[in-house]
Amino acid sequence: MGLKIQRPDIFQHFDFRKFLNDYLVFLRHTNPHFSFQMLVKDYGLNSRSHYIDIINGRKLTKRFIPAYEKICNFTEKESVYFKTLVSFNQSKSIDEKKVLFEKITKLAPTLETIQLENEIYDYFQHWYIPAMVSILDIYKNENDHRILAKLFNPQISAVQARKALNTLQKLNFITWDTTKRVWIFNRKFFKCSNESKAVALRQFHRQMHQLGSEAYSNQFEEQTFATLTVSVSEATRREIDIMIAELKDRVMEKAKADSNPEVAVQVNFQSFLLSQPSRKVMKESK
Repeated sequence: MGLKIQRPDIFQHFDFRKFLNDYLVFLRHTNPHFSFQMLVKDYGLNSRSHYIDIINGRKLTKRFIPAYEKICNFTEKESVYFKTLVSFNQSKSIDEKKVLFEKITKLAPTLETIQLENEIYDYFQHWYIPAMVSILDIYKNENDHRILAKLFNPQISAVQARKALNTLQKLNFITWDTTKRVWIFNRKFFKCSNESKAVALRQFHRQMHQLGSEAYSNQFEEQTFATLTVSVSEATRREIDIMIAELKDRVMEKAKADSNPEVAVQVNFQSFLLSQPSRKVMKESK
């Protein structure tokens, strides 16, 4: 006999499409009469391919959410979590995703992915928290948050500086050696495996680009600027993204190798579309 397939736990999923894929495996193993036609006939999906299309990235609209709740035989609490997860995964708004993420953490506090995302959130929620790591790398013997606050550019408040120190200690980035009166770094860098999906990191990017915009007016002489506006193929655009990632890694390695830091620096990398992709325009015009 084969192993018994357990019903997937929605509260252990951070991606509703991954859950639906796991639930499909469960249905196929536990229901000998399962078919996609059954999902159309008994649950109201509008085509036999609808379920697979949703797994593959098609938007799950509010109209069909009740059908999926019935297919998955959710409890009321599971339905609330599923709806929240659908909204979170499909939202394009950073502010909305932040609100939904906080709701998800309350609905599924034991989810391992949530615990990791919470750590990312704590670190990247305010630009001055990662910046504090770089500041302390220069001023290793300073633990007065009021003095540290004045070393930032732009200057932050003493309350913000204290929050940054507390957060970094909670996340085990730094420890204050009371004997040697020096900050001990347990780690200096935070590696996020999927930057585009980390809600707090996207918010952090927005904060840093705002600071960059302000610095353009306030400290022009202290900056390096480089910008390009080009037209390229989709393949070349993907190559450019790889080049940016490689350059980012080179900058990081250079920073790690520098044993005598004197200034904290923010380096922003960004590429974005200034036009609609031609393939999309051609498809819509047909």
